[in-house]
Amino acid sequence: MDLENLSIKIKSGLEEIGKLFSDFHEKSKMACPPHCGKCCYNPEISCHPYELLPLALDLLERNLAEEYLMKAKNSKDGICVLLNQVHPESGQGSCTDYQNRPSLCRAFAVSGRINKKNEVELSVCKKLKELYSMEDFHYTDDEVPYISLVKRKLEAIDPVMIGPQININEALIIILEKVLLRQSFLKN
Repeated sequence: MDLENLSIKIKSGLEEIGKLFSDFHEKSKMACPPHCGKCCYNPEISCHPYELLPLALDLLERNLAEEYLMKAKNSKDGICVLLNQVHPESGQGSCTDYQNRPSLCRAFAVSGRINKKNEVELSVCKKLKELYSMEDFHYTDDEVPYISLVKRKLEAIDPVMIGPQININEALIIILEKVLLRQSFLKN
């Protein structure tokens, strides 16, 4: 499968994930506070390089691939280079390429998981826990989206290319280097 078609399939899968979580946030009232980007400051944000293929091709098309490759390589703190750091101390910020963000960023605020007792458990961001009581939210266990399940669907698009999850900047470096290398071969 060529990279453009693979990118289209990945982007479609990411949009599906975004819609699933967005619909749940709207119904349950579990949405991030306005202008909050606290989770984006976490240097442990990770993804598969493959999830960033739509972003890499978009950056290449806009002649920004090499610039972002250098930003990612020069990042010392591990914080996503796509984060517009408005007020780091309060956690305010925004994504500069929101449409191309990976699955973890689309599953912000809350996700379901099964605990050791085989019960549904919510993983809720600290900021939401500080601002609200869990009784303020409205949902049933069967409505809760599970990031692990939706990611498997995304991973199934091309299991050979998927690779391990790594820091988002490291993932961006890998995919940008592949896209730029391919581009250099196509020019010759």
